[in-house]
Amino acid sequence: MWTQLQCWVVRVWFWGSSDRALHSKLVTSSSTPNTAADSHLFLFMPSITFEPLHPGVRPPQRGTAGSAGYDLAAYLTARTVRVYRDGVMHERPCIESEGTFRLTLAPGEKALVPLGFKARLPQGYEAGVRPRSGTSVKTDLVIANAPGTIDSDYPDEWCVPVKNGGTAPLVITHGERIAQMIVARYEVMEFSEGAVAKSTERAGGFGSTGS
Repeated sequence: MWTQLQCWVVRVWFWGSSDRALHSKLVTSSSTPNTAADSHLFLFMPSITFEPLHPGVRPPQRGTAGSAGYDLAAYLTARTVRVYRDGVMHERPCIESEGTFRLTLAPGEKALVPLGFKARLPQGYEAGVRPRSGTSVKTDLVIANAPGTIDSDYPDEWCVPVKNGGTAPLVITHGERIAQMIVARYEVMEFSEGAVAKSTERAGGFGSTGS
């Protein structure tokens, strides 16, 4: 097994007498585990395949080393965006103003804002799309289906469904960070038919544990 590995970056837990530290380790085709613990805790690091659809499009970025979310930025240059009003879709071209492209939404309008790239997540992972705290406080931009989910087999350009939740026109600018994504594992389980009996002292459903 170890002789067939081709330069994978992995993380290995090394256990000390009083603490533990997470280290990065590059394993090549000639590498072998130093200890049984190394072999047992050997993990491949998955990655996200990123395909920019326009020049200058960068992968989503985290703001700090401790940030869980990757910021998602609107790509509006010379784009036509699908806008929804009362359930009816129409395409709206972004307008260039002061050297950049902008999309204006009337109160209550929704839109699928394009991000300018495709991406493929590793099998067993999903990207949860959430509002950014600063955007939520400072503007009336609402993530229409928050938290949204991007599946690992989604093949098209990534977009974020947004809504103008205010009473005035909302302007979205090219490059504006409109949302964030959290990458997480998920489990797939089968359903089996059977009786669902009471298993704890809980006696009811919604509201049964009090307010």
